[in-house]
Amino acid sequence: MQSQTTQAWKLNDFANSQTVKKNVKMTMDRIHGFRENVNCSSLIERRQYHSNETLRDRAKKWTFNERRFLLVPQTCQHIKEKYAFLDKPLSQEEQNFPLAYGLLVYDNPVQVYFLISALYQPQNQFCIAVDENATDNFKKQMMRLSTCFPNIVVMETPKVLWCSFAVLEGVYSCVKHLAKLPNNWKYYQVFNAVDKT
Repeated sequence: MQSQTTQAWKLNDFANSQTVKKNVKMTMDRIHGFRENVNCSSLIERRQYHSNETLRDRAKKWTFNERRFLLVPQTCQHIKEKYAFLDKPLSQEEQNFPLAYGLLVYDNPVQVYFLISALYQPQNQFCIAVDENATDNFKKQMMRLSTCFPNIVVMETPKVLWCSFAVLEGVYSCVKHLAKLPNNWKYYQVFNAVDKT
């Protein structure tokens, strides 16, 4: 059986940029209060943003409510749709240049899901090293990713004390696993829990 990670896509079988934009827009629309309180075009056009105190204050006061995302059923289909995961490479170049990512995490599952979905393409490889200090619920949510995506592996690492050798051990565990895969990824990038906050 050929896995999704080694699958060769046909020339016209890449993610459509308009579909990707639509899916990202739908995901942003699901974030309660974001569109009403954060005006992205005004943030990009700095003069308008800085001259409009109301826009600036509303954007600064807005906070993300992750409970709304966690309350929705967490089936694979819901995760793929809710976080706008791609199911095809964006281009031939990206298909031919797969990447590997390692994450060392312990909390904030919604942030981890958003981070991975922002990087995700099916030809890339992902390793999530979960600190054994993480809650059982968090571990379960991370394991769900590995059941939904064949190119995401989740492993538990011994207790991590930040700025200790344990951080390197967690990162190394992922590198070791990813290096054994038949996927010929070109570069490896690591994220840890404090990178995403």
